[in-house]
Amino acid sequence: MIDIVLFCTAGLLYVLSLMFFLAFFLKSKNNKEEAKGVEKIALYLLWFGALIQIAYLLARFALNKYFPVMTLFEVIAFITLIFAFGIIYLGRKEVIKNIELKLLPFLLILMSLTFFMDYTPGVVSFSNLWLIFHVPFGLGSYGGFIVSTIIAAIYFVKYLRNKRESKESLETYYNLIFKIIKISFILLTLCIVTGAIWAYFAWGSFWGWDSKETWSLLTWISYLISIILYNFNSKRKFLNILLVLLSFFVVVITFIGVNYFMFGLHSYI
Repeated sequence: MIDIVLFCTAGLLYVLSLMFFLAFFLKSKNNKEEAKGVEKIALYLLWFGALIQIAYLLARFALNKYFPVMTLFEVIAFITLIFAFGIIYLGRKEVIKNIELKLLPFLLILMSLTFFMDYTPGVVSFSNLWLIFHVPFGLGSYGGFIVSTIIAAIYFVKYLRNKRESKESLETYYNLIFKIIKISFILLTLCIVTGAIWAYFAWGSFWGWDSKETWSLLTWISYLISIILYNFNSKRKFLNILLVLLSFFVVVITFIGVNYFMFGLHSYI
């Protein structure tokens, strides 16, 4: 149970961090010097929450003797850890003002889903060294796609309020979205490659057109198209953002639809 206690503690620290970031946002309008101290506390809480979540990961690994990404609870927990460090990184870069305040609520919503899930340990099937690389690469890409989609949704709203938003502000959001997508795309590529190698050892072939494999490939293709459009068709940014939002729908099918509504070799994950 120590692992669950650590995970819940991390969630509580994220809630406190969000509250302090909100206090910082409100105070910065009147007293910027005093607000800086509040922001530091918020950042410390965010960092401490992420470190506690790493402790959860290590505790679960020590208790169950496998890398904890076998059940839906463990998968969501791992993605939220990536999400947390993504928020920390983006906050340090200061690319978008108050990015922590905009992303932390989504992190907490994602964590809250775990309260409705079974947190008992999973069963390791077809254990292989490549599994240790394959699953984290995939979950890392999912985490990145979630963050990029949230920022794309913010861009979408800001674009519709174009009169009140400068082109420079929209450009900052647009470039950040595709920086995250490019990193996530690389992780997804590594996930597919290591998955193919793992499949060879587990089932005797590199590719079998399993439902998860097929939808992962469709996800890869959809984001590849958006990256190509980003690099070679910079004039139609709004349409490309729509493609990013639609691509995430493919991610949802790959991650949830395949696991719960389609039969395949990955249905147990």
